[in-house]
Amino acid sequence: MGFITDFVLLLARVCIGVAFLWSAVDKISHYRAAVSYMMSKQIPKVSMVLPIAIAVQMLGGISILLGFQAHIGALLLIIYTIPTAYFMHDFWKMSGDARATEKMIFLKDVATLGGLLVILALGVGTFALTG
Repeated sequence: MGFITDFVLLLARVCIGVAFLWSAVDKISHYRAAVSYMMSKQIPKVSMVLPIAIAVQMLGGISILLGFQAHIGALLLIIYTIPTAYFMHDFWKMSGDARATEKMIFLKDVATLGGLLVILALGVGTFALTG
């Protein structure tokens, strides 16, 4: 790959990795609020699901950010993001402002999936621990 492609892949990895890491830290920092939100979405076994979600976001985010085993990190985050988008941002069940907000977040998750798929397809480039 050329320098520009490698640099763009690095920027993409930083954006995606930081987003997932930030989200994980936010869930830890506001754990009770995260529990309440998940319960409001009728997520079963929140006491088990939330720590797993945090761990997946942390491991996947670090993996992608550093470019170390990023294909595994991307797969983990794809497996995480699909049900998260569907169950947590179910805009089709809402109306008004809540629908618009959840639709925007759902579409952000779809775009994130696209970025994760690009990492799977193109790899991490040379600016990575495994590059």
